[in-house]
Amino acid sequence: VLFLTGPGSDREALVQGIRTIADAAARAGVRAALEPIQREYRDLWTTVTTLGEAASLLDEAGRPDVGLMFDTWHLWNAPDLLGEIARFRDRIASVHVADWREPTRNTNDRVLPGDGVIDFGPIFEALAWDGLYDLEIFSDPELPDSLWKLDPRELAARGVAALRSVSA
Repeated sequence: VLFLTGPGSDREALVQGIRTIADAAARAGVRAALEPIQREYRDLWTTVTTLGEAASLLDEAGRPDVGLMFDTWHLWNAPDLLGEIARFRDRIASVHVADWREPTRNTNDRVLPGDGVIDFGPIFEALAWDGLYDLEIFSDPELPDSLWKLDPRELAARGVAALRSVSA
């Protein structure tokens, strides 16, 4: 189960929130993971925009049982991304994959892997991920070329093919 911090500067509330979420996840028998969010949207969604910031907050909360959520769309342009992956690889609990459209028109304007500007090769090599990938398709239905306007079966097939093409 992934979660975001939400915006704000009340560090103690964030730490307490993490502890509450971690306790609930433990009771439910699931793993929780904190997701760093694209720094461009920091004011809307989060206080953490890198793996290092997220790990620091989890350390402050004293919750090593909470993992890190890695999202290509959110982290592809983070400073020292490959170095951070190397430092925090063992804490990554899940991987979201989507590509960054350039220019991006809004927060739900994502494209299938390989259709945007992210260079996936170095990211996947650094991750050395052997778990499942979550193909995350956000696409604003109001945009003329929204992926959500496609037949779901066609979109799923294209998505699997796209993910295979960038992760091979």
